[in-house]
Amino acid sequence: MKQSHTKKNDKAISLAGKKSVSISGNVSQSTINTGDIYKFYGQENQTSRIVKNVLESKIENLSTELSQKVAANLEDLREKFREGNSGEAFEGVRLLRNSTNWDAFEPELRAAILRALASMTFATRGDNAVAEARKLADEARQNNETQNDDVLRARIKTFEEGFEAAIEDFAKINTTESYNLRLNCFLNSGRIKEVLEARENPPAGITLNARLYEASDEEDTFAAFRATLSFVNDEYHFWSESSKLSPEIALAVIWGHATRLYNIQRAVGMEPKNIVSGLSTRRESYFLESLTRKPEFWNDCVYPRRTSRTDFLTQAAANLFAGIDKAVLESLMIPELIRKEVFRPTDNDEVPIPATKLLNDPTLCDDKLQSLFGGDRFDALSHIVGTESVEILKSENLKQSVKTFLEGMFDKPKDTKSWIMIYAVANDLAIYDDLRELCLDVLKNSTADSLFPDEIENPAFILFAAASQIANSGDEKLRINFREIVLETFRKLEADEKFNENLEARATLMDAALVLSYVPNDSLKSNEEFAGIVEKIQSEWKGFANNFGHAFGNSFWNVSLTESVNWRYLNLKLRSAY
Repeated sequence: MKQSHTKKNDKAISLAGKKSVSISGNVSQSTINTGDIYKFYGQENQTSRIVKNVLESKIENLSTELSQKVAANLEDLREKFREGNSGEAFEGVRLLRNSTNWDAFEPELRAAILRALASMTFATRGDNAVAEARKLADEARQNNETQNDDVLRARIKTFEEGFEAAIEDFAKINTTESYNLRLNCFLNSGRIKEVLEARENPPAGITLNARLYEASDEEDTFAAFRATLSFVNDEYHFWSESSKLSPEIALAVIWGHATRLYNIQRAVGMEPKNIVSGLSTRRESYFLESLTRKPEFWNDCVYPRRTSRTDFLTQAAANLFAGIDKAVLESLMIPELIRKEVFRPTDNDEVPIPATKLLNDPTLCDDKLQSLFGGDRFDALSHIVGTESVEILKSENLKQSVKTFLEGMFDKPKDTKSWIMIYAVANDLAIYDDLRELCLDVLKNSTADSLFPDEIENPAFILFAAASQIANSGDEKLRINFREIVLETFRKLEADEKFNENLEARATLMDAALVLSYVPNDSLKSNEEFAGIVEKIQSEWKGFANNFGHAFGNSFWNVSLTESVNWRYLNLKLRSAY
């Protein structure tokens, strides 16, 4: 009797010959060779036929299992390609094509790999793309003649004969991809009329929509991306190597990584609301980041904390569509969608007013990446929605408004409510160069009483808005003076019963204290300044430990060892109080 050559822990069985199949997770290793199944059994008999059938069934099952794993890998590579990682995706698909297990893949999978490789070739192979793509498409057809490759053939035709020649080919294919490619052919052929007609009459079963502008689910979707972007941004600042990257590289890395992370979360089935709730427990580093920030990074228009859904759907979208024939945009309802975001509904429909967020002037920001968020909003929006009612957003007009507000406060120092509008335009950025001297004069004339007008809902916001410009002024004497005004205002809140429950005002004063603690390019001094004023606030405000103690206690553990020396005493004091 012949001895068995099978070992209990073997990952592969070797049977000579005609086919190889991987039974491990690695598609290029651990193969099974099938062929002459009579090697151990001599002449064919009933036993050998049974063994043959069993083994062939096992091999077929292994081949199917392997193909399923590779198919999932192929879809991941296609997703990478769609995200813009064309080189990485192409190399990944090429490795699948050259796998030692190629013959074991099911014919449908081999054809799919070849067609994916052919499609990616256009983006990676330059002048040699057409010949190589056609060769791959032919090979795919030989592997599986039943799979439809009309879209791929039509794409090849656009490269060989031009866009005009492929229009009819795409028209015969009733898929969303072929419909979009046909519109692209019309556009590149200068046939705008046909674009409009095709837009009005899409093929049966194809629905056109603008989900990005829908105000329900898509708000949740943006919130999920925004939470992911903020998470990556926060974590970046805890990375020990972060200081070695230039601001523009750092911003590109943060946006790129956040986009990929968001796509991964959605790809595995995470709902937007779950992403937001999951990331809401992350370690917050806003005050740490504020104290250690680099102006050339913090002041850029793509700095994560500056972006909003409104920015995306108005200025960014308008810049994205710049240069496209207006008739085409109108047919796609793009101007109407952007216009609805620019002009939010008001009680007076006769005088449309742009959304408050759009009053912020992007020209005050840096724009190192030359992004869609940079530049004059008026220039971006006017060619999409027209000039009517958006003149107020022109940088020149915003600047004139700020000048008028400052001059008004200079003449009437007690009328400080104009700081609300100035903050809407400048946010925490330095004001226009030729208005800085006037701004400094207004700040010097300010008093604790004038910076806390009782008649507005959150009077502390006036002090915070003014403090934001002091942080950019470089006037150390004025900064120290305003820190005293913050403490004086806290005393006023504690003494006045009508402010007993006004937690919002106190939180805003904490933000003002944070802004007035920043010392450019000196994180150790900034932490020392903030810790010092927080200790004084804690002494003035009886409810500080109950309302802010836990948040400061958590943040303490994220402070670097060098900077934590400024917080140790306060941290111990707070921990004993809550």
